Amino acid sequence: MSCTSKFFCVAVDNAGGAFTYTGTWGTTATDVTGASVLYSVSCVSKKFCVTTDDGSASVYNGTGWSSATDFDATTALVSVSCPLATGCVALDKDGGSFVYNGSAWSSSAPLSDGTNVPVALSCRPLLCVAVDDHGHAIMGFST
Repeated sequence: MSCTSKFFCVAVDNAGGAFTYTGTWGTTATDVTGASVLYSVSCVSKKFCVTTDDGSASVYNGTGWSSATDFDATTALVSVSCPLATGCVALDKDGGSFVYNGSAWSSSAPLSDGTNVPVALSCRPLLCVAVDDHGHAIMGFST
């Protein structure tokens, strides 16, 4: 779940749906990509969110979700963090990281020590911290 204010939140589920809160929770999920699982969501504003699934991401523009953009064919994207609409980082379960510049995704430096499974990511401009399944934190630089 990601909230930008007390009046806007987005939560994703393991059936490929997104629920939006705008003072009250919607009762029906919006099917984002047709994927069976959405792993993570990050919102910068009520007009910009990103969600991740098994190797792709979709962008919310305030009115609807984009078609999924595939960029990691090897593994699930377990977390995404967007400190800016022009700077998001997605993390896969092997520690691979991918940067979104507002229009396209590209591969970036790994955010893993290679021995444990990354499970969460949080970024602010220029800095990301990933946490693995053993509680280790790994810092990296973002856009």
